[in-house]
Amino acid sequence: MSPGHSLCSSPGGYVSHHGLPTPTRASSSPERNTNLGAEIGHQNFVHDLGLLTLPENPRELPHLLNSIYINSHQKAEFVDRVRLMIDEATMDDQRQMATMSELGSKRKATDGDAARGETSQATRDGDRTGNGNRNRPQEGALLGLQRGSSDSQMHSLSQELQSSASHIQELERERACINSKLVHARKRQKIVHEKAEAHKDSVQTERRAAGISDELWQLYQIFCEALPAQGYSGHHSFAWNKDYGDSYIKYDPAMEVFESVVDDAHKSRNWRCECAVIYSESGVPTTFQVHYYPLPMLKGEAWETRWANLHRLAVDAAKQGSAAALDMLVSLPDKNTWFGQGWLFEFGFKEHRRSRPALSQRWTFRASHNVFSPVSDNAKRARLIAVHSLPFTVERKQ
Repeated sequence: MSPGHSLCSSPGGYVSHHGLPTPTRASSSPERNTNLGAEIGHQNFVHDLGLLTLPENPRELPHLLNSIYINSHQKAEFVDRVRLMIDEATMDDQRQMATMSELGSKRKATDGDAARGETSQATRDGDRTGNGNRNRPQEGALLGLQRGSSDSQMHSLSQELQSSASHIQELERERACINSKLVHARKRQKIVHEKAEAHKDSVQTERRAAGISDELWQLYQIFCEALPAQGYSGHHSFAWNKDYGDSYIKYDPAMEVFESVVDDAHKSRNWRCECAVIYSESGVPTTFQVHYYPLPMLKGEAWETRWANLHRLAVDAAKQGSAAALDMLVSLPDKNTWFGQGWLFEFGFKEHRRSRPALSQRWTFRASHNVFSPVSDNAKRARLIAVHSLPFTVERKQ
């Protein structure tokens, strides 16, 4: 008998089998071989041989049988019994393997359902909480929080927030400064407005004191602005070095220079005359210029008809002793003369009008002169006093 196997000759005992593997298929698990031997070991045999320990390797069974003395009937019965036990063990192993496979499939299905259930539950929890892994501990969670509170994006946002706050403070200071400037500007505007109104009232008072009503003054201003130059078409000019005393008629009382400059055209229409003085850098007058511009052709009316209210109000004011109204009548064309031709309207440059965009608006009306029968201002004044019986005396030259 091989070592590790024992034979007891106690009659009436039982046969115990230990570690008998499955002869038809090799087991890949030592634990399974041990269990199989245990299952076989639970089978009891009652023989005359008493307690018999079987070898672990079934191939050694013939040697065991040859080493003991049993009759052929007992040997055959014993071999059949052992084979039956091995077959039953094999069938039990196959059934157990099938059962285990079935249990494994069910377990996988159950695990899959459980996993899907957990996923759905986690999704629902995530929808409710905003974080599907809120209950799952994550490695480096604290480090992630520290990184989130000190990363470059947070630093950039913090800088932008500080910059926005600084910008708001700067705008607040600017607004306060602007509000302060607005307060001063409104005060200044109020002061200037009050001064302008005061000056306007002063001028109006001065005009009224001179016997010129607001209506008369407005009509006179309209007349002065109604004589614009018609561009440079037909324009004539000349210059001289003699001071004309701020009046063209003083330089050319007989209109001889005018006739020589414009030729025979002076008889066919009215003209605008602009007199200007050119000064040197030191402020000394160097050149005196005169420009003649043709005015629009007008037909069929007398000056009194076209400016009836202007003449009437000026005569009424002069009769009331207004010297300013008398000067106004002297500057206007004779009311009974034809409006269409034969008059030269003199304009003088005014410094306070220099900024006006239209060149013609930089001059103001001064006087009108009849080119067919020119007369001096004093002669015209004396005639008006006599014609309208005005309360003025005529100054006679000594």
